[in-house]
Amino acid sequence: MPGYSRQRNRERRLAGSTRETIVGTSSSFPLHENLLFALFWNSIVFLFQWEITVVPLIRRGLVVRGRPIMGRIVDKKTQTGKTTTYYVLYTYDTDLGQPQRGKMAVARELWNGVQPGQLMTVLYDRSRPRRSVIYALGNYEAVRG
Repeated sequence: MPGYSRQRNRERRLAGSTRETIVGTSSSFPLHENLLFALFWNSIVFLFQWEITVVPLIRRGLVVRGRPIMGRIVDKKTQTGKTTTYYVLYTYDTDLGQPQRGKMAVARELWNGVQPGQLMTVLYDRSRPRRSVIYALGNYEAVRG
């Protein structure tokens, strides 16, 4: 009897039950468990959203406003799992002479086209010198407009 379970839940709430329940679900979970699940799920969604939207915007901003400087490819690495990710590791010195290291995921064709020791143009953020991108390996191109 579906009406009976609704009536029973209503009576529990009115009686001052110590467990808060969500009415209308097939099983009643404590409210804090639902909040923990929501927090966990939203954290996962946030990380995906960050990688999909914010990281490309940061890289685009570096191409538009970044400080160009010469850097050197230090190493090439791959990370295998379900797919293979290709990384280029590089170093550069900021205008103030601070040495910085960078790591950039690139397409396989671009990864095959660079060698350790090769000089490349690096664009970096003066206010956050660790934030950088290798211009030739990036997804954006600077144009005058």
